[in-house]
Amino acid sequence: MLSIFPDLLAFGLLAPFFLRITLGLILISRSYRKLKQKGSVAENIIGVSSGISGLFLIVGFLAQPAALLAMFLQLKEIVKKNRQEQLQTPEGILNIVLFIIALSLLFLGAGFYAFDLPL
Repeated sequence: MLSIFPDLLAFGLLAPFFLRITLGLILISRSYRKLKQKGSVAENIIGVSSGISGLFLIVGFLAQPAALLAMFLQLKEIVKKNRQEQLQTPEGILNIVLFIIALSLLFLGAGFYAFDLPL
């Protein structure tokens, strides 16, 4: 493989680490906002599951199942925004980007500084 900076390929596991931390922080932030609102039981369950998956992603424990859960949560938000015809708003675009980050973490794995071990 040709690369302009071939020495940087040795740090290939840093990219999933950065993606994992970013997605985890955003999920925890959204979880806090969702739980702060007095919503329905279903919204509270979604908020708690978002917070748990965000925490798992930050810690690096069960990162691929947490990324899969994050994918489903973002897919739910994308469908919700699409129904409301707000998919092209900044929040709708962010949901699509977060879905893609979660999908890439599902395939790439946890990266550096994680408790996950490939089996």
